[in-house]
Amino acid sequence: MILKRFFRSLPSESDYRPRYGRGLGRRRLVEDLSAFLAVDRTAIEQMYGRYARFYREKGYGRFLSEWKTLCFEEAFIFFVLFNVKVPQVVVEIGTQFGQSTRRLRDMLDLLHPDAAIVCYDIADELRFVGHDEVTLLIEDVTGQVAEKVLARWSPDVIFLDARPYRLIDDVVRSFMKANGESVLVIHDCARGICNPRMTLSRDDPHISSRTGVWERHVLAEVFGVDNPCAGALDYVAGERHVLRIFDTRHGLGVIAPRR
Repeated sequence: MILKRFFRSLPSESDYRPRYGRGLGRRRLVEDLSAFLAVDRTAIEQMYGRYARFYREKGYGRFLSEWKTLCFEEAFIFFVLFNVKVPQVVVEIGTQFGQSTRRLRDMLDLLHPDAAIVCYDIADELRFVGHDEVTLLIEDVTGQVAEKVLARWSPDVIFLDARPYRLIDDVVRSFMKANGESVLVIHDCARGICNPRMTLSRDDPHISSRTGVWERHVLAEVFGVDNPCAGALDYVAGERHVLRIFDTRHGLGVIAPRR
């Protein structure tokens, strides 16, 4: 009887339920960005006010939604990066309809209109951004990220918003091996959509928040953290890179060169 109760109490895969974060308030978001990027808090505050006005003028909440795409806080993190980094080339891997791309293109047009956006996906489903505004490449770059993305474009910022384990693993490892000055941003890194008891095959394409996603699993393996759901993964300083996962609605991970 005791053994039966013990085994019933063990967590099973069915215990997993997807949970999205509540998002970050202005003060916490500004403090976290200031600390991570070593940028004066007053400057971040000014960027926040400017982007909040811009965001309202664009009306993103009405026609782009804030679910399964960049929410306001996540878009603002890009806005700060684009202010600090001054990118010439931004690469997005996993574009689909272009909801996030629309936000990125608009803020680049505001800050650095000559900057290019290169988009990778396995199908052309663009709806929210025009083909004349980006370079869309229809191909699977799994196993070829180093040559087809990094060497070809020398991107300043890479945005990874794709589901397959092999692709995520290749992007993260190739990026870190390159050891350049670029920044890698990864969507869907929230603890609540990381299933610690994932039984899905790493080659299974049917990945969603209902099964749990692979992002934190890959990051835990790369940065040597045992538990992908642990808070220890939210800030890791490696030998050459620093990982910071911001506690936004979907969880936004940023890997930057260590200063």
